[in-house]
Amino acid sequence: MEFSQSRFQDVFSRIYEAVFNGIGYLVGIVLYLYLFTDKPLWTDSDSFGALFYAVILIGPICYLLLKYKNGSKQLCLSEDKFVYRDGQKVTEFAWQEYQGYKISRFPPYQVIIKDTIYDNTRFSYYAFSPQQRQQIFAILDTKSQAVN
Repeated sequence: MEFSQSRFQDVFSRIYEAVFNGIGYLVGIVLYLYLFTDKPLWTDSDSFGALFYAVILIGPICYLLLKYKNGSKQLCLSEDKFVYRDGQKVTEFAWQEYQGYKISRFPPYQVIIKDTIYDNTRFSYYAFSPQQRQQIFAILDTKSQAVN
């Protein structure tokens, strides 16, 4: 069975990952400023600052919408092998090498496919639609039971 990522799902999962990664960086910066500087954390914002932040927030979204006409990820789960494509990167292995999967505990959530060849293949939990995820996990659960 083949699963292709839609353009919306691609942009959504990229923004989802960027937001959580950005929050991590922001927390680090705030902690650094609080612990190691004498300057106040927040100063009065001017129009240039607001424009700068708007470009920083809206620019990447526009870039993603223009660059990716379709989703960049594909997952093919056939009877004999697992194939995952992320742009030009391809992960392919036979089900004999499959060792199970798990979902990471903390955001941004990742699906981690374990195998003996590549060790871990990771992709965003939200890379595929809810219906596709349900079908993917059903197939992976069936393959996991066969392994155990």
